Amino acid sequence: MTARNHVLTSVNIAFVPFIYNQDLMLSDSFLLFIAGVIFGALIPDIDEERSSMGSKIKPLSFALHISIGHRTISHNLFLWAVVALYGFKISSAGVFGIGVGAILHILEDGATNNGVKWALKPLYGNFSTIPKKMTFATNGSFETFVYSPIIIIITIAEMVIATKVLFPDVWHFLSAFIHIQ
Repeated sequence: MTARNHVLTSVNIAFVPFIYNQDLMLSDSFLLFIAGVIFGALIPDIDEERSSMGSKIKPLSFALHISIGHRTISHNLFLWAVVALYGFKISSAGVFGIGVGAILHILEDGATNNGVKWALKPLYGNFSTIPKKMTFATNGSFETFVYSPIIIIITIAEMVIATKVLFPDVWHFLSAFIHIQ
């Protein structure tokens, strides 16, 4: 999955609890959590120097790719679950968000043709979140022409909801201007 789709999908999924508890969205930790999810959605691909994160720190990315390979330890659900639980325990929305974002990244990679070999190591081998015949190629036609437009539409819908909650004055102005409820 491309970096853009990892970020959009992870943020959209992480945003869902805030729709149902809008007081959470108004809390100080909301933006820190979302920033953590964005970073977490990119960090597992640090072991791939052509990735969004890896291209920013090529020497480290290259060294990781040579020593551990792609989609190995950085794609282990147990590792990121520990990060998320630690963030939750110390009440750090940012650290919790990083763990959540990385977990979502791995689950999203489970929908691609290659799956994730290390997701549940040492307990389980290759991991896929959907049946093999439904998987898709990273940056392939399905992801580009079907998945991306759908996730962008969902993002716009969530932005409308967030605007209504975070900026009620703007929402009232817009709703009066274009007659929406």
